[in-house]
Amino acid sequence: MKGIGGDFASSTAGNTVTTGRPATMIQLQTGASLHYTFEKKAKKPAPAPKVKPVKEPKPEKIKPVKQPKPEKIKEVKAPKPEKTKPIREPKPEKAPREKQDTTRQRDLFSWIPKAKPSETPAPEYKPKPLSDPDAAFNERKKVLVQQLELHTDNLELRIFDNGIIDDDTIALFINKEKIRSFYKLKSESLSLDYLADNLPDTIDIVMVAQNMGFIPPNTAVMEMVMNDKVYTIGLESTDSTSAMVRIINHRKKVKRAEMAAVEQRRRTDSVAVIRKDSLNRTIKIREMMDEQAVEISKIMPGAEMVRNEMDINLFFSNGLMFKKNSFEISDLYKKELTKFKEVIARFPGTKITIAGHTDDTGTEEINNKLSLKRAQAVYDLMIGIGVPTNRMSVTGYGESRPRFPNDTEANRLKNRRVEIIITPDR
Repeated sequence: MKGIGGDFASSTAGNTVTTGRPATMIQLQTGASLHYTFEKKAKKPAPAPKVKPVKEPKPEKIKPVKQPKPEKIKEVKAPKPEKTKPIREPKPEKAPREKQDTTRQRDLFSWIPKAKPSETPAPEYKPKPLSDPDAAFNERKKVLVQQLELHTDNLELRIFDNGIIDDDTIALFINKEKIRSFYKLKSESLSLDYLADNLPDTIDIVMVAQNMGFIPPNTAVMEMVMNDKVYTIGLESTDSTSAMVRIINHRKKVKRAEMAAVEQRRRTDSVAVIRKDSLNRTIKIREMMDEQAVEISKIMPGAEMVRNEMDINLFFSNGLMFKKNSFEISDLYKKELTKFKEVIARFPGTKITIAGHTDDTGTEEINNKLSLKRAQAVYDLMIGIGVPTNRMSVTGYGESRPRFPNDTEANRLKNRRVEIIITPDR
């Protein structure tokens, strides 16, 4: 039987219940008594207290003592040795390269198919037919490119192509007079030489395009040379326009003014300045030259004569004196020149200058030599007929002084000439 405080046992004999120690008597109402004893449970032993391990103290960190860094000692740099340029040995001559057998190379790579060119070939341009120069000059508009002033005795014009030679063909006019036509522009210049005295006060040079070549428009460069100073002008002509350059001839105006002043002084001061004997001598010289000119015209009727004050300029303009690229005088003119001996013998107070000329075919160097040879041929002929050598001199002007424009074969024949210039020996 369980009771408060523990288990107990009961016994009915003597109505006493005994349950171990200690015992307690319980009197029941029935008159019986119970005797019980409570037995306490044995207590569990208390757990041993947890003992925390004693942590050993950490050893103190001892900072290492830093030793001072040794001072850096700067090294003394030794001076750099001076650079000396090495003497270059001459390169050995390369041996001539042996020609490779290209046929063999072609055979080696014959299996590779040839690729077709991707670019289409450029179209071929054909120049337009040449136009009539006179009609083109009159119909087309003239565009003034530049105006220059001439202050020297000489004017040289050079005209040449300014780029790719593409068969540009031009005609050249000076003051409405055709100087050259059907001329193909080249890299070599077309040279024209003029004296300022022979030119008007205003000179208009017009370039007319007779075709456009392969690359239109028709372009050229003109150089104007005055006293070794060169002025370069670009010219452009089309189917509707022509390029024009205008030159103002100040030199002729100045000379004209100078001559007028000289003439005025001569008129006003001739009596006071010029001695009577000098004036008489001048009159006599003029009369002698006039008489000599009359005699030459009688003896040599086939020759042309030009008077320049007192001088006499004699030449043959029919173009039969010399053949092309030749300095041999034709037999007909040998006879004409032998007649000249009679005039020379009658007028001993004169000097003779023999000047050779050519047309514009050939280079400038060749023409200069050829003109001098032509003058020398006439000089030798004069010596042969008995003209004293101390009365003669020889010079050659090449193509620089044409009497006629070199635009036709007939004019070129006339420019192949020798001029005999007779001057008084003062």
